[in-house]
Amino acid sequence: MPDRKKSSSIFSFNKKQKSFLKGALVFFIPVIVVYAVLEILVLQIPFSYNKISDYLNAEGKNIKILTIGSSQMRSALNPKFLDEPAINFGSTQQHHNTDYDIITQTRDRLEKLEYVVLELSYSHLELPHNSNFFWKNNIYLKYYDVNTFDRRTYFKDKLIYISKPNIYSKALINHYLKKNNPGKLNKYGFDENYFDGIFKKTNYIDSLNPIPRKIINTNENPFLFKANTKFFLKMLDYLRSENLKVIVVTTPMHTNYLKNRNPNILKRRDSILAMISAKYSNVRIFSKEEDTITFSNKDLYNWNHLNPIGAEKFTSELNTFIKEQFPN
Repeated sequence: MPDRKKSSSIFSFNKKQKSFLKGALVFFIPVIVVYAVLEILVLQIPFSYNKISDYLNAEGKNIKILTIGSSQMRSALNPKFLDEPAINFGSTQQHHNTDYDIITQTRDRLEKLEYVVLELSYSHLELPHNSNFFWKNNIYLKYYDVNTFDRRTYFKDKLIYISKPNIYSKALINHYLKKNNPGKLNKYGFDENYFDGIFKKTNYIDSLNPIPRKIINTNENPFLFKANTKFFLKMLDYLRSENLKVIVVTTPMHTNYLKNRNPNILKRRDSILAMISAKYSNVRIFSKEEDTITFSNKDLYNWNHLNPIGAEKFTSELNTFIKEQFPN
């Protein structure tokens, strides 16, 4: 019979193995502690996600309007200027597939939801959806309890710092070392101090603001347009099945941006706006993209984002539009 003491086991280590394990522990434990501290510090920084999460948890049962989309929607919609309780889930680089996940996975928390405001910007349908590796997936899971990974989630998926160390390292330096916190977030997570864009720095003078070509997507992608349109219609079908009223919006843009749009991309997008307006009785189109009368340079943060003054105008007009289009 073999000697049990000499039997191989995962718990049996020779001196070299034990020495290696001790060395590994000495190295990794401090690393883990450092990352844990960084994570805790990041969670204390006032981001819009914190505010939106707090508002969702506190007022979810009373919210009647949900707005969602990319950074254009984040900067254009200030729920403070809507008559009904509202929440804005708009976020930079966010696309329709993420919008859909947020809407469907928060639906049971929004018992009184009546209206959903969606974005369909100029080139929205010809840009790729967010991938399963989108760095904000961690944010959605941590703050909104929304799984956008398209897989089973694990503990590390709720860790914020490691999702984008370069961004959060800068945030840590700005917040704790430089004490540089220019944002002024209201209870809805909207930054009421979002003014310091390129336009303000050049005193809103057009001649000093030639638009960089990289700002505008002029690359056509008809194949992606078809796939994204199919998904967008899936969203609208879901919202109709939930008996929700839908407002599809386009947000104001600077004249230089409007002049440089690809006409083929624009024509395809506009064809979808016309089609959904005719097909869905619960959908209304609120198009302000080309409104250069109501919205001037002083309402803009840059060529395709509003500042808080512009957001107040846009949100107030949307508020009136909703009441006119969906009278009680």
